[in-house]
Amino acid sequence: MSASERLRTSGWQALNQAKFAEAEKLFRAAEKIDRSSHDNRGLAPTLNGIAGTLRYQGRFDEARNVLREYEAVARTLADPQEVATCIGNCAALLREIADETEDKTLIGEALALAVEQEKIARQHEILPLVQFAIGTRALLRRDLGHLNEARRLFERQLAVAREIGRDDEVARCLANLANAHIELCEFDRGAEILGEAEALARSAGM
Repeated sequence: MSASERLRTSGWQALNQAKFAEAEKLFRAAEKIDRSSHDNRGLAPTLNGIAGTLRYQGRFDEARNVLREYEAVARTLADPQEVATCIGNCAALLREIADETEDKTLIGEALALAVEQEKIARQHEILPLVQFAIGTRALLRRDLGHLNEARRLFERQLAVAREIGRDDEVARCLANLANAHIELCEFDRGAEILGEAEALARSAGM
């Protein structure tokens, strides 16, 4: 593992523990190495880490600028996984900006990006990104008040998660679907699914 990879790994560990300042410092250190060595293969995931750190700190404009560079680098590499990851993260960021600013015009742009992400991910059979894209679309539809469509998308997301076979992701998708039923006032069905999610989460050590 290279020095840049070690820094990125530590950066993600810090970010997952909500140690944002530490995570940014680690990713920035990795960025210096990647740029000095002209290593776009390493720079792409490093930029993704920086954007995520900025996003979680609410520094949305900075995060958006970093994602623009990330996408440019990913497209230069012609790496479908990096391109799809970047597009999906852009969609999720736009959703957060729309929620923060109450600018609903951004939701249409975010939806288009989520559809594009799903198309690329399906074309290259990258199921975790298919799951992410469908989940983003579901959340955006819910934001627009289209609750039945959101529920159907959450059902599709759950089906993909079951195909992947990770219990923690299945539990999260079940929780999303349960909330959708509850928002539709289908309380018994929502409670039933939520119970399944909780049981699976406990067994997965979540």
